[in-house]
Amino acid sequence: METTTGATTAGETAAGETRIEDLNDAEKAVLARYHEKCLSAGGPRPGYVLRLKSLVPVQRAGSGGGDLASTLESLIARGLLVTNESAQRYYLTEPGAGLLERNPARFG
Repeated sequence: METTTGATTAGETAAGETRIEDLNDAEKAVLARYHEKCLSAGGPRPGYVLRLKSLVPVQRAGSGGGDLASTLESLIARGLLVTNESAQRYYLTEPGAGLLERNPARFG
């Protein structure tokens, strides 16, 4: 029987965590927007918020197809973002911030 300590090394993720390779181009484009905005605030942190209208340019830039609403729903389902009741503000979660921190070159 194999046992682990639960520690991960660079490039590995804990069980259930989303890897960059699991994301489609549209999801990566939205997270790249968070990365860009977070850099001016000192780096990715859980709770960083973007309003829906600041994410619309990602959709217009041809971010791999699909509509923005379904992309955001997918990121919420993966646990990388959460939204407020009116779905006008999207908050970066701890797993989302962790993904950005582990893969800065992929989003920069």
